[in-house]
Amino acid sequence: MRLLDGVLFLAVACVVFWLTFREGGWGLVYQGAWAGGKLFVKLLPIFIIAFFIVGMSLVLMELHMDQVKEWIHGGRGILIAWVGGMIAPSILMLYPVFKTMWEQGVGRPVIITFLLSFSLLSWQVIIIRASLLGWGLTMTAFFSALLVPLIVGAIFLL
Repeated sequence: MRLLDGVLFLAVACVVFWLTFREGGWGLVYQGAWAGGKLFVKLLPIFIIAFFIVGMSLVLMELHMDQVKEWIHGGRGILIAWVGGMIAPSILMLYPVFKTMWEQGVGRPVIITFLLSFSLLSWQVIIIRASLLGWGLTMTAFFSALLVPLIVGAIFLL
């Protein structure tokens, strides 16, 4: 983790700690730490599997980078990124993959299209939106944003 990232996380942690302590003292701080620990234990197996998948994907991708770049360039790459963003399992898993792809010369249009597609259209976003805003507003937002990643990717392709 870069120094700035660590400093920012530490600053946020200090603010949250202070707010929690101010609201309820050490008892509330303990409750928050306990809740965070339970969540960590619950999610740890998922993170272990996810990082295993990412590691294997990085190794395979680096081994076959010429084929990957050939397959996901231009208009076809934008279409693949558009669909991939909608069905991707987790953006946290994919950031290391995108970093490697960027460093290996995969084009900005493909990466931007994927990131926008995931942010606007992924199944996780749809589920969260629907649970908070209802299906009507969720589907309105989905169909309104459906072509945005393709348009932006095409603009970056020019």
